Amino acid sequence: MNSAKVSAKCRTEVIGTIIKAMDKPQLDVYRDFNLWRYGANLLGDLKASESLDLLIRNLSFTDDSSINLTHYPAMEGVIKIGQPAIPKLGAALRQSSDITYRYNAVFCIAKIGGPEATRELRTAISSEPDSCVRKFMQVSLDVLNNPRAVGKINPEDHNEWLAALTCKE
Repeated sequence: MNSAKVSAKCRTEVIGTIIKAMDKPQLDVYRDFNLWRYGANLLGDLKASESLDLLIRNLSFTDDSSINLTHYPAMEGVIKIGQPAIPKLGAALRQSSDITYRYNAVFCIAKIGGPEATRELRTAISSEPDSCVRKFMQVSLDVLNNPRAVGKINPEDHNEWLAALTCKE
C-alpha cells in the first residue's frame, strides 16, 4: 500500500503486479486463497477499478469455510471499489447462467448501494429467470428504498436482507 502511494506510476505497477499474480486460469483454493484474500483486499483499498474484470469474473471463488464475506475475497474487493463496479456487476448479472454467481452479483450491487445500484437492480429484475434470485433482488430494492437510509442497507433491515438469501418457495 505504501509503495502504491508514492506516485501514480508506482500505483499502476503495484496494481498490475497484484492482478498478474491473481489472474490464473485454474484457481486452487488451497494454493491461491490467501493470495486472493490479501490481493483483493488491497485492490479494494486502492480502489483499483482496473481490477474489476478479474474480481467480478471470480465472485464465486471461496474456501467454503463460511458464508462470511471474508471467505469470498473477490466480492470483498469489488464492494470496497464501490460505485465503478455497478455497471460491470449488472452486465455480469444479466449474462451469467450460474445462480450462485448471480446471487453474489446482487449481493455486491446492494452492498455498494446508491442510485446506480437501485437502477441496475430494477433493470435486471424483469429478466431474472430464477424466482429466488428475483426475490433477493426485490428485497434488496425494498431495503435500498427504505426512507430511513435511501440507497444503503440500514442496520435495522440487514437481517431481513440477509434472510432473503435463503429462498423458500
